[in-house]
Amino acid sequence: MRLRELGEQRGWDHVSVLTYRQHVARSRMLLARCCAGELDVLAFDHPSVPRGLLREFAYRSGGFVKAWLTPGCDQQLPWRPQSLD
Repeated sequence: MRLRELGEQRGWDHVSVLTYRQHVARSRMLLARCCAGELDVLAFDHPSVPRGLLREFAYRSGGFVKAWLTPGCDQQLPWRPQSLD
């Protein structure tokens, strides 16, 4: 939501985002909803403690389910609303 607001205020037509390699697909999907212009998602590897394959798969899958349940730019989960104020 903030990306859309800043883009409109500042006249952005191109946005670059930096995120962990594991979050690229979900980040691209979520930010593309709010970014009217061109979107670049850049990745880097984060040295972290491995969570285990099953836990990592569950975490990422949960993130995609949440993204699917909130398909618009300004939609949030009903039990956890957010606002820009």
